[in-house]
Amino acid sequence: MIRLYFILLVSCGSFLALAQETIPLTSPAMDKLFFDANNIPTVKGKLLNYSPEAFRNIRLDYKITVPIEGNHVARNAKIQADGSFELLLKHAFPFQQIHLEVGTYYVGEIIANDSLFIELDMEILALDPVRYIGKGVQFGGKDAGINVYTNRFNNYQNSKKGSFYKARQEVVMNNQLDLVQQRNQFEAAYKIWDALMTDYITAYPSEYEWAIKNERDSDYYAWLFTMYWQKEMPADLLEKALAHQPLLVSQTGMNYYKYLCRLMKLVTPAENFELTQNVLYDRVVGEENIQDLQTFLTQYELKIQQKEYDDLIYQRGVRQFVNTNQEEFKQARLDVFARNLMTLDTRLADVLKLFGAPYNKWKKKKYYTKFLPLTATGWVSTFMIEKVGIIEEYTASFERTLTEAATITTNTSLGSLVLNDPSYGAALYLGQENQARNFVATLQNAFPNKALILDIWATWCRPCIVDMERSAATKAAMKDLPVEIIYIAISDGSSQQKWEQTVNKLKVSGNHIYIGKELADSLLKEFNLFGYPSFIFVDRSGNWDTNFMRSISNIDLNKLKSKL
Repeated sequence: MIRLYFILLVSCGSFLALAQETIPLTSPAMDKLFFDANNIPTVKGKLLNYSPEAFRNIRLDYKITVPIEGNHVARNAKIQADGSFELLLKHAFPFQQIHLEVGTYYVGEIIANDSLFIELDMEILALDPVRYIGKGVQFGGKDAGINVYTNRFNNYQNSKKGSFYKARQEVVMNNQLDLVQQRNQFEAAYKIWDALMTDYITAYPSEYEWAIKNERDSDYYAWLFTMYWQKEMPADLLEKALAHQPLLVSQTGMNYYKYLCRLMKLVTPAENFELTQNVLYDRVVGEENIQDLQTFLTQYELKIQQKEYDDLIYQRGVRQFVNTNQEEFKQARLDVFARNLMTLDTRLADVLKLFGAPYNKWKKKKYYTKFLPLTATGWVSTFMIEKVGIIEEYTASFERTLTEAATITTNTSLGSLVLNDPSYGAALYLGQENQARNFVATLQNAFPNKALILDIWATWCRPCIVDMERSAATKAAMKDLPVEIIYIAISDGSSQQKWEQTVNKLKVSGNHIYIGKELADSLLKEFNLFGYPSFIFVDRSGNWDTNFMRSISNIDLNKLKSKL
């Protein structure tokens, strides 16, 4: 009976698709959806042929995609003795993506909109683990059809999409191309995806085609925004991009909002010069200081115009004026962000406010306090208030800063040394800590009086690899600075052998630590990280910042020096 039940649900996919309404986050209908607890999807499941004795160490971890700056919240579910489990969702968001991991046996990207039942046959999966969908995996409930279709597409595209990811990454990270060249190569990259998607839709026609088409467009515009960060986007192109509406609360859909938010926050070099003038003219007093300020601004203007300028005068001005007024500059940039949001549709502007909050949990409350009175959309303001409460809870439990955390342990060991290769200056360790606080405290003890850059990466992460390949020149320029770069590789989806081979192949100098899943999850949770690569900058006083840099190869050395 159970098997027949699943087959009937999946085969009725076309009827269910018509019954499930798509509601963008910017729709007025979101308030009604969000405030009715009856709309919160249910996600339940069962592990068949399961016993606690046979699967003693199995964990069920899941990450729920939500509209915040980090894109997800991580949780785990208890597996009952009979194999049943439930994934608890707190809010009613439309077509919400959940990354699900059941030990090493199953990894899937599921979508919850109404009701979903997941059946996993552990006897089959123990012999042949499955990614997304395959033998031993069944979906039931009203959301069965979309999960079958999208997970089948995940398998289909993952076997063929490597060339697209490589082409897109090379385009968006290549600062040597002008915008015309970038756009041409960008469009060529997405033609690879379009051909792949067309082939799949032709082979597997379905009423759920809208889901993968919408995800494609969300990805396209998200990465298009990145090419115009700190540049002026043509009005017609921006209008077209703003007309797009993500229909899934997925990683890709939320990246659309996140990258658009950054487009609204970042200013062009010329705009930043004007902002700098306005802030400093209001702050600097004294005839001699004003003369020094004018001299600095003259050199700064020449610099952004790419003309010859006096770097010594410029750097002295940065230290004297810019570094001493950081809080004022942050406030001025938030004011620019607020003004830019006023040019958008009100509901879109309100959604973007959720993605503009700092990653640092202690700075979030100040941000939300500023923007909450400016937010008109009911569900967004309620979500902000809830997040402030979560931050206060977290702050109360996390009483010690990393400076104080360094007293937790006197341990200075990076782990068990597995390889020390002086030919390219690398030392490889197996990490021994399981909790983020102790781990970072140990690193601080190991490198006293030094700032730390923690590069958290994965062997399967193409952007991670590209950054390492391009970072040699930057690291050479940093060699005399009191900074230690520590590469932290996660074990998820990899192996110790693969990690060692990758480091040896890339010839990346420095200290490398291979960490287990428990520590990786702890780092993601404690520092509110959301993917790979992720970077944590810890200054010599123990203050940390996860938003200081996005790569090592493109790090702003002057900004780094100001932090030292």
